[in-house]
Amino acid sequence: PVTNPPVVNPPVVLGTEPVAIPLGRDKLFQIGPNPLVGTSQLWLKGITAPTATLRLTDPLGRALWQHIGPVTPDYVVALPALAPGVYYLTVETERGAQTVRVLKL
Repeated sequence: PVTNPPVVNPPVVLGTEPVAIPLGRDKLFQIGPNPLVGTSQLWLKGITAPTATLRLTDPLGRALWQHIGPVTPDYVVALPALAPGVYYLTVETERGAQTVRVLKL
């Protein structure tokens, strides 16, 4: 089983526009759509990493989905079918880590 550290004070993302999220010191990436409506696909823009860990967790920190591998500038995250609710997507690279809240309607 995958154990995750608890998510503490994640940034709040409750819009339908792309949101720039800092990753490391000078790197930004965007995610969208957020909230997810009628889809379970997110896109990540502006991030390139030969090895990255993307992890989706529920509010209790339980891992629901994970990707370990390369990420390209226009990476599409095909998530499993999700029930409506709040989820957390964590992106970890050699430059740092960032967690964003994802809302599924």
